[in-house]
Amino acid sequence: AAKGPPRGPYLFDAVFGPECTQEQVFADCRDLVQSAMDGFNVTVFTYGQTGAGKTYTLYGSREEPGIAPRTMRSIFDKLE
Repeated sequence: AAKGPPRGPYLFDAVFGPECTQEQVFADCRDLVQSAMDGFNVTVFTYGQTGAGKTYTLYGSREEPGIAPRTMRSIFDKLE
């Protein structure tokens, strides 16, 4: 018998499929930037199999920036 906490349903704020663009993913996370600037702790957790796109989602490419560069751009835009 397995020991530990009982397993139950998993709850997610969002799940993005392979058809989602970097822009769509960031649009869902955009409010977290303001929350962080308001003093709240914020975490973006990427989870998935090797090769699923976690690093790409966070950093993206020059043509399609990911969450991290879009977040930095958003912070500097808010400071102006």
